[in-house]
Amino acid sequence: MIILLLILFSFILVYYINNNSTEMFSNTNKAQLVLYYTNWCGHSRQFLPVWNRLEQMYQNNASVTLTKVDCEKEKCDVAGFPTVRLYVAGNKVDYNGNRSMNDIVSFIQQNVQSGVEQQPALLQASPSVQNMQAPPNMLILYYTDWCGHSQRFQPIWNNVAEKLKSVVQCVKINCEKDQKMCVGVPGYPTVMLRANGKVYTYNGDRSEDDLLRFVGSILNVK
Repeated sequence: MIILLLILFSFILVYYINNNSTEMFSNTNKAQLVLYYTNWCGHSRQFLPVWNRLEQMYQNNASVTLTKVDCEKEKCDVAGFPTVRLYVAGNKVDYNGNRSMNDIVSFIQQNVQSGVEQQPALLQASPSVQNMQAPPNMLILYYTDWCGHSQRFQPIWNNVAEKLKSVVQCVKINCEKDQKMCVGVPGYPTVMLRANGKVYTYNGDRSEDDLLRFVGSILNVK
């Protein structure tokens, strides 16, 4: 009988923790990305520097807030440590990917922006552009300093920008410093071309020749 009562109590406790956590983190207009961790867990300790950089990156974000929960001090309904969980629109989504900045940022963007078509701010018509008779064509690189793919792509971008400087305005946006300019960007690095009143996202190889062909095919230049 005592064993049955203990089992029943444990089920009730888990249910209470689970529902209270969902209610607590969902009771806001912003999505909540939560890290459940412990100090004794080696994987948690290795992940904390990545998480701290994510917190800095999203500290002024209007759509999502990042929170840490120390599961040595708080009761946590998680299978292991570290666990990253997103509470959004009354639901919870566990992150199961690699513990890298790039992958977690993509996870946030896919879930928080799910079903919402948003162009990055720079691609939307600003008053200065609206007042011009012919908006300039613009090739834009969205990147971050922490992303290895972005770092490796920088020399290629610099070569492309130099070759196209007489054809199109080339702009770089650091998405760590200008988060509002990067809403809707699917990952890093991302290259977009605004031309002829349309926005084109480059999905080819990160090579100089392919990127030049992409721009040339749209702007009809060689």
